[in-house]
Amino acid sequence: MESLVRSDGTFQFPNLKVGTYSLSIHSSRFVYPLYLVDVGERAVRAKYHTLNHGNVSGIVEHPLRVQPIAPFAAFEATTGFNIMGYLKSPFILMGIATFAILGCSKVCRSHYF
Repeated sequence: MESLVRSDGTFQFPNLKVGTYSLSIHSSRFVYPLYLVDVGERAVRAKYHTLNHGNVSGIVEHPLRVQPIAPFAAFEATTGFNIMGYLKSPFILMGIATFAILGCSKVCRSHYF
């Protein structure tokens, strides 16, 4: 079941049957927690849980008012150039080991033979 947000920021799900529902909100600008909504005969209760932003849980009063946890970050922040990051690469380490073995074999061959 889906619902679109109106221009005033509200949304609704008409004619819900009694039961438990999971509410996930998708936005291109913000991250929202996951809501678990219990619809009863006379009352509606909701709990929320954040998965990746602090692992926080809580109870939301009726009417349900949702708040974003954080702005949506589509890209990871990159770090600057780090020479040690390149030197720790397995490809670079194998190259250094290969040249060391070749160099030792030439030195050993010329020295002992």
